[in-house]
Amino acid sequence: MQSRSDATRRILLRATKRTLAVCLLAALVPAQEVRSPNGKFLARIHAPGGVEVVDASGVTSGVLWSARTLDLPPKAEWRLTDDGHALAAIDVARALVQVVRDGKLLVLADAAALAIPQGILRDWLPTDVPSIRVRAVEREGRSAYRLDLLARDGGVRSIDLETGAIRLPRESPRPGPLAVDPGDPVAHADVDRFEPLAIGEWFAPEAIFEGEPLPVHVRGSLPTPAWKFGGFQILPRKGANDPVVLLPGALVPPPDLRSLMVLKGFEATASVSGLARGLHRIDVRGRPDAAPAADTSRAVRVLPLGTLVFFEAGELAVAWLDDGRVAASGKTRLASDEEQAALARAVAALPILSAKPGAAARATREFAWIVDGHPVRVVRAADELEPELARLEEVLRKLVPAADARDAYRVDPDHSFIEVKTGSGGLLSAFGHDHRLMVGKLAGQLAVDARDFTKSSVSITVQSASLAVVDDDSAKDRAEIEKEMNDHVLETARFPAIEFTSRSVEIRSRTKDVLEAVVEGDLALHGVVRRIRVPCRIELRDRALRTTGELKLKQTDFGISPTSAVAGTVKVDDVVRISFDVFATS
Repeated sequence: MQSRSDATRRILLRATKRTLAVCLLAALVPAQEVRSPNGKFLARIHAPGGVEVVDASGVTSGVLWSARTLDLPPKAEWRLTDDGHALAAIDVARALVQVVRDGKLLVLADAAALAIPQGILRDWLPTDVPSIRVRAVEREGRSAYRLDLLARDGGVRSIDLETGAIRLPRESPRPGPLAVDPGDPVAHADVDRFEPLAIGEWFAPEAIFEGEPLPVHVRGSLPTPAWKFGGFQILPRKGANDPVVLLPGALVPPPDLRSLMVLKGFEATASVSGLARGLHRIDVRGRPDAAPAADTSRAVRVLPLGTLVFFEAGELAVAWLDDGRVAASGKTRLASDEEQAALARAVAALPILSAKPGAAARATREFAWIVDGHPVRVVRAADELEPELARLEEVLRKLVPAADARDAYRVDPDHSFIEVKTGSGGLLSAFGHDHRLMVGKLAGQLAVDARDFTKSSVSITVQSASLAVVDDDSAKDRAEIEKEMNDHVLETARFPAIEFTSRSVEIRSRTKDVLEAVVEGDLALHGVVRRIRVPCRIELRDRALRTTGELKLKQTDFGISPTSAVAGTVKVDDVVRISFDVFATS
């Protein structure tokens, strides 16, 4: 008995010492305090595992809930809900999110659970825009809360702070080749049998979501009974800005078949797929002898999936999405509850509005919003806005960042080039020799602070499918090389854009109007984002500037696996060399 009592005393003594140590540590290290947005509750966080939440409004006294054995991150962004029940810790350095609800761990989500790409793990949350938000949602007539996290890849991760459910960003649909259903079944096999029909009228919605087919309803006349409706053709386009033209036709009977025919009205609906995000023009044409001289095409806006409101006026475009994002002036951020409430009120007040012919002839405002789950689009002249649309524009313009004091420059793609050189193997190792490729489509903006160039910024976007082979050695294999590059190397259908966004500018030297600089920023390539440093030379001119430089990249850094050729006898070069000469004007 004596031995057991001594052992018990020793256990109690050790426990007491541990308790005293914890208490002493809590006394020496001040608690971190986090208030709920409404100010009613206060969380006191004692590292490493103690939390207590109290009513800070003075309505009640005492502790709402507390915990003593949590393993909380030492450095975190903290958020407390307005009802005080849930506390979220966002560990940016480790890409870790913990949610404690009423003293118990509800969520422990790492980078894998949040589907954060490897390339942005180091700083997955942007710091230049609001990227963390707790928002209220209605659930069964009461308020519930969600934690929204806007990552650098542009997607929002949302965590239910009551159930712990995690909602990941939805994947944007991949635009494919233009196609129409029903298509002409014999247009290519027996083109002489497809005869265009006379068109009376046609209808199509003015706005759809990306990934959705565009329904085009056509009415016309068809010789019957021998002729049969044969579907639609999409006429070849000469340029990307040309309208998408549908041609409805009939299957003509063999010439030796004679029968009495009469004109009879027909109706058919074409479903056009493959339209990318943006503004398109659609047209339906019939028999050449009945084609009108005037342009009969109509505009169709393809909206990003999840768009609630879209607004465009000249160079300004603003979009509000259902996951709480606001995209305006090239930046995406999370909207506040107040901003979202103001937008919801402005949209709810909109009446049923009709189109006004002729508005496009003057300075216009384009609006799109959702009615019964479907987008509607309205275009108005600037001086003909209904009061409700004017109010919506006012609310949307408040979402735009404050005017930038820096000088704005736009890349001139016709006087700029980016060249990619591969070594033996390289991007296109299967062809066994070096290659030179040129970028065909690029765009970008520069914001230049002439007083302090370190405050300048640059963003460049390259359409990955626009890379074209230009060296003479590869001429005979050009089509095959470009197909290999698009389908298997860059995978342009999955990753249509290559984007560079600067984070800092370092000036090495300056002589009059010539600067030697290093631009550090994030390069998004093949679904991977990497931080790179780009040495460059900047020449300042009258209302223009020219930037030149070279850099090297490793394919494997961006998830591109070089492949060997000729049974492995051709050495694959992992490094590609990129040179650029970019001209921009203000």
